[in-house]
Amino acid sequence: MKKSFVLVFLSVICLISLSLSSFADGNKTVTIVYTGDLLGNITSIRCCGGRLSGGLARSASVIKSIRSNEDRLLLLDNGGLFPPIESFGRSSPEIVADLGLKAMNRMGYAAMNLGGNEFSLGADFLKKVTADIDFPVVTSNLVYKDSRLPFGEKYVIKNVGDVRVAIIGIMPSDSFKNVLEPQSVENMEIIPPKDALKDLLPEVAKKADLVILLSQCGFEITTLLVNSIDGIDLAISSLGKKSGFTGENTGTPVLEVDYRGKYLGVLKLNVDNSGHVVLAENEMIKLDESVEPDEEIVKITGDDIRKKIGEERKIRREQQRQEIEREIKELQKLSPQEYLEMQFKKSSEVGGRK
Repeated sequence: MKKSFVLVFLSVICLISLSLSSFADGNKTVTIVYTGDLLGNITSIRCCGGRLSGGLARSASVIKSIRSNEDRLLLLDNGGLFPPIESFGRSSPEIVADLGLKAMNRMGYAAMNLGGNEFSLGADFLKKVTADIDFPVVTSNLVYKDSRLPFGEKYVIKNVGDVRVAIIGIMPSDSFKNVLEPQSVENMEIIPPKDALKDLLPEVAKKADLVILLSQCGFEITTLLVNSIDGIDLAISSLGKKSGFTGENTGTPVLEVDYRGKYLGVLKLNVDNSGHVVLAENEMIKLDESVEPDEEIVKITGDDIRKKIGEERKIRREQQRQEIEREIKELQKLSPQEYLEMQFKKSSEVGGRK
């Protein structure tokens, strides 16, 4: 039963590819696979009568199937990976964040946008856990106040086959309202999204055939933004309310990620020789129990996040114990004079940083 999903999905992909091949000669098709707003749910969650749904391991299985059939594929995350601050008492958010990034790194993400959740544990923690991943984090409207340099990458250009794709990412102006360590973001400024995009898009347009906006601003605001600014070919948004939204889209597709990763977004864009972009296909693939979790990703995240957190805590406590033992052994090798000199040097370094 579970394997049948992959076979059916591959058949659908083949049909889509055949239909797109009938487009005019010279057209190029780019497949975008996207996630976002996982909110710490890196393993499957129970819903719909207790059945398992979502999780990075299930996403990875589908993504591998798509990769085997697509020459031009881009895997993106819209942000909102870290757990929300209100869940901190029920989990170890730093462990969930670390494991989630490691799994995404193995899955081959091209870029990730940042939202407020990513800063909830402080900017220093975010820098630490993103230092070891191979894909960039994009922060088009977040800069350091003193240098005006972006926190992450201002934008990213990816060569997807022979198509140059620009990836830009924005966050709301109030993204730091729930930061646990406000001092860690004191030297940062969130530029109003519209101002940042107006300044950035002329530069990006010269370097890319296709411009994708990753937005944590919600569907309504994101739609208003792309309607008022030229140069964006596709926007992927965090969830919005929609119910009271009366705006209309003037042409640029705005797609929403799924809440907590129960579905995987897959779309196809067709780019012709004149640079005209058409949304050819868009599908949300259900990550239910018919999708077999990828074993490689399960080794990273576990299949139950609570159990995995317990295992990680034991591993990290043991690593800390071993590190303390090594430090003690090194200190025991020092003479009293060497020990005093070391302490004096440490005090001087601390004083110099204040």
